[in-house]
Order: sequence, then C-alpha cells, then structure tokens
Amino acid sequence: MQHVEWDSVLVTQEANLVFDRQFVAYRSGSPVGPFTGPIPLWTAPGRTSP
Repeated sequence: MQHVEWDSVLVTQEANLVFDRQFVAYRSGSPVGPFTGPIPLWTAPGRTSP
C-alpha cells in the first residue's frame, strides 16, 4: 500500500488464476477501500523449457 497524491494504491499479483503472471494496481480514496481496478502494470515473462 502506498499513498500517491490523494489516493491509496495497492500493488499486487493478480489472483484470479493460480500462479498468474500479471501484476496489477488497485486505487482508492481511502486505505480501507473500496478499491477500483485492476490497472495492469506488468506481466512477468513466462517460463521457458530447457
């Protein structure tokens, strides 16, 4: 959780799927919510076979 200007921002790994590679942010005017989002931030690279 980080305060950015007037919003609270929560950065987390998306949990819709097990081991999801997507990292997202959720925003709220209050640190206890309600939160809006997700806002996509980054997708981790996939695992490659040797």
